[in-house]
Amino acid sequence: MKEQGLTCREAIDFLIDYVEGEMSEEQAGAFTSHLEKCPPCRDYLETYREAIRMGKEACCEEEEIPLDPHLTEAILAAIRKS
Repeated sequence: MKEQGLTCREAIDFLIDYVEGEMSEEQAGAFTSHLEKCPPCRDYLETYREAIRMGKEACCEEEEIPLDPHLTEAILAAIRKS
């Protein structure tokens, strides 16, 4: 789909810059205009944002698992030998 000079492929190429707010006003305007007229690109943008959110959530909610003291000692001993 071609909208005001911006194709879907071009919109996807600009996606990360748009999400991170690193576009010029002119580029952001063309991108926003394209999104207003292109439901598949809007859906893609929402999927992209959701993937970022899920990735951050997965990394931030890492549960600390205590190491067995014997394992800790074995790792330290191996480090000392090297």
